[in-house]
Amino acid sequence: MPRGDAHRIPDAERQAIADALRGGESAGSVARRTGHSQSSVSRIAAAEGVSLDASSLKIAITARITRAEASARFSEARQLDLIAAYADAISVRLQTALQRPLTQLEGQQGATALAILIDKWRLIEGEATSRTETAAQGARERLAARLDELAQRRAAAGS
Repeated sequence: MPRGDAHRIPDAERQAIADALRGGESAGSVARRTGHSQSSVSRIAAAEGVSLDASSLKIAITARITRAEASARFSEARQLDLIAAYADAISVRLQTALQRPLTQLEGQQGATALAILIDKWRLIEGEATSRTETAAQGARERLAARLDELAQRRAAAGS
């Protein structure tokens, strides 16, 4: 048996390695993931005609980033469409309010729709998380202070 045949990488695995390299994964990453040495991965790349130079990796990474950006733009466009739908619903509610007085339930529903609209818009603008965290921290502190106050009143009433 010729030297190296005992450790020959099966053709299907060789193809998967070549495909991963063509997809932009680095030789080191493929080697770690598959458990083969980096030199074996490099030999497979050479045999399959896959270039391991940095420029092809850069092209693959750029393609991935472009796909991610396109996905984010699509997602943002979808979010803006949803916000537009909320705005339309609020507009209809306001038109109704101009024609006749709103019932209490209609007013509550309109206020809720407006609050959702504002919340979604702030979320898209990236404001919501930092403000929510700050507001939540303040709310926890106020709640803790109120609980302490109630505990002191209860203790004073019990004495």
